[in-house]
Amino acid sequence: MQKPTKHVYVVVREDMAPPYRAVQACHAGISAARAGLIKDEPNLVVLTTCDERSLVDLANQLKSLGVRHRRFIEADLGDELTAICTEPLENGRRRVFRDFKLLE
Repeated sequence: MQKPTKHVYVVVREDMAPPYRAVQACHAGISAARAGLIKDEPNLVVLTTCDERSLVDLANQLKSLGVRHRRFIEADLGDELTAICTEPLENGRRRVFRDFKLLE
């Protein structure tokens, strides 16, 4: 029997310039890996949300659902929350991200 595919989700803010989005997504992923949330090679999905407030709301929702994640706070941007990276997720645990847009 084949193991379900796991996905790591990185969510960045749309209210930042595109180069910042890419950099902040990388920072969040590296932070999650260093924290031990990512141990294998899951698929990576990079999504966007409108602003810092919606990112905070998502982080709170993930916490309430028991989804481990790392918040990335950017010191160069006034200690703002810029991105979140989750632990690898599979099946129904991925549903929380169904209304988010892919990073373009």
